[in-house]
Amino acid sequence: MSPKYRLASFVVPALCAAFMTVNLQAAPVENKPPVRVSIQDIPHLEKRDGMTKLIVDGRPFICLAGELSNTASSDREATKATIARLAQANFNTVLTVVSWDLVEPEEGKFDFSMIDYQIEAARANNVRLIFLWMASWKNGLSHFPPLWVKANQDRFPRVVNAQGKTLEILSTLSENNRNADATAFAAVMKHIREVDKTHTVIAIQVENEVGTMGTTRDFGPAANAAFAGPVPKELTDYLQTNKDHLRPELKKIWDAAGDKTSGTWEQVFGKNVQRPADDLPVPNSPNRSKRPAGAELFNHTDEIFMAWNYSHYIGYVAAQGKKEYSIPMYVNTWLVQPNDIGAGDYPSGGPEPLVHDIWRAGGPAIDILAPDIYLPDFAGIIKTYSRNGNPAWNPETGQNANNAWMGFTQLNLLCFSPMGVDGRLNAISEDPFVRSYGFINSISGAIAEAQGKPDAIKLIELGPGQNPGKVVMGRYIFDFTPVAGTRGGPAAGERAGAAAPATKPDAQAAPQAEGRGAIVGLSFLDKPFVLIINTAPDEYYFATNASFPFVVSPNNIPNARVAAPAIMERGAFKNGIWVMQRRANGDDIMGRGYDVSAAANNNLSGSQIPLGVGGRGGRGAGTGDTTPPPPSVMRVTFYHYR
Repeated sequence: MSPKYRLASFVVPALCAAFMTVNLQAAPVENKPPVRVSIQDIPHLEKRDGMTKLIVDGRPFICLAGELSNTASSDREATKATIARLAQANFNTVLTVVSWDLVEPEEGKFDFSMIDYQIEAARANNVRLIFLWMASWKNGLSHFPPLWVKANQDRFPRVVNAQGKTLEILSTLSENNRNADATAFAAVMKHIREVDKTHTVIAIQVENEVGTMGTTRDFGPAANAAFAGPVPKELTDYLQTNKDHLRPELKKIWDAAGDKTSGTWEQVFGKNVQRPADDLPVPNSPNRSKRPAGAELFNHTDEIFMAWNYSHYIGYVAAQGKKEYSIPMYVNTWLVQPNDIGAGDYPSGGPEPLVHDIWRAGGPAIDILAPDIYLPDFAGIIKTYSRNGNPAWNPETGQNANNAWMGFTQLNLLCFSPMGVDGRLNAISEDPFVRSYGFINSISGAIAEAQGKPDAIKLIELGPGQNPGKVVMGRYIFDFTPVAGTRGGPAAGERAGAAAPATKPDAQAAPQAEGRGAIVGLSFLDKPFVLIINTAPDEYYFATNASFPFVVSPNNIPNARVAAPAIMERGAFKNGIWVMQRRANGDDIMGRGYDVSAAANNNLSGSQIPLGVGGRGGRGAGTGDTTPPPPSVMRVTFYHYR
């Protein structure tokens, strides 16, 4: 959430126990057993269909989300109005801040009102919440701790830079800092568990874009002693145990240093390659040119050291929170920019790709490491952060609906969330992003169910006069070819060429706009298309903005000669739940006449599925008004017989 471009993400197992940062002396923190709540009853991550899915109220759920600006949630009435407006704009999830300074203005005295009014507003508007716990760090800096923390530097020490100056950044090498944050976070999670019986809150972001800014690492006395000391055995054991599965960025560094399993930080990970003395770390430096392709980043060992300390600190905070209420927790990242040359230009120690394995080892209570994406290679970034089983999660980005579509349908993305939607989005206009979110929301439950299943989502973009032709998908073959003289086919005398099948049935998302300023809608909504989503062996969802009635036949189903629609419903998903508008049957499906004997002789049932805006049919794409109407969605369950 900073005014620059960046990215990041990765996963860590969600099973956690309380642990102490190895560089700290263990402080007495209440070590009570976790509250026992059935995982089936609360939002959680679960392996299904070869991937990790977000499960909300027992169903896979994708977050069509938007993030409010940093301090928006401190305005009670404005926040309520914003949540209502975002619900009208087709968002199903809102990312919003809970700040430590407002929750615990005096030590040990808690005010949960900002949690309560946000949950109440979201519940009233049937949207979900993801809370951002702004506590020790936001964009690397410590602006959100309460005054009793900020004003007592002796008790709550700060980061010291290489020049010996204290920064407004709480040190990770302090048990007082960590325990104060963890105590407040545990109280927040307990309160959410007690008041949120309808699972309005579905995930938590712990801190925000952490790392040391403008310095490669913490140079305070405790940090210097730890850096000169041995690498913790927990980390070297992890490296040894997982040496065949380490991410290549870290493995390259460890291999180059000799794959040592003990020693100081510079012995195990190599001596720091120091940046030029006349080019000190400066975030978003306007004077530095783009980093040469393939150039190594400076001070990698400092960054690895800080990653271990941040992951231990935040992992401990998350673990204490999960003892109270164990819903998914993630950490987001401000990533390396093209003109950065080393740690400190970007927050040093945050979960960049280089240090994902360090975070996995140091913070097992953290479920996901997630990229904040403002660079153009959206797909490449998500793929980078989805390695080794890490769920794809994008908590901060620009309003680019093409990226959302590509992420949800091709990259198994669980959350897409443009930043600052409270100040920039006009929910009542024909905003292209709002319109696009509306369509994705209308089929969101089907997408969530189909994610991870092979070949389960097919988008067919069409030109004037085209139809999808025959589409083979799963257990069935769908034939959209019009038949002259029938409802849904070309009228007598129309040219057969007006119904040519599409030549490119598997469309990819359009190129992404760079930066956070552009608002991009789904281009395929402005021309004829058919979307098919296969959620179960005999269950399919179809969406189109034209009229494409079709017939169905079995695709190599044993003992099946004929296939037919059993149940057909027009409707849409509303925040992940299917809502039927109308059942189709009877005359609706007789668009090709009543000669069922002739159809049977051709191994067809005689029923025509009336897909599209024309009710029982229409004359296919390419006729009449060229402006596509809003898409319609149909759920169809098929059966077969001999």
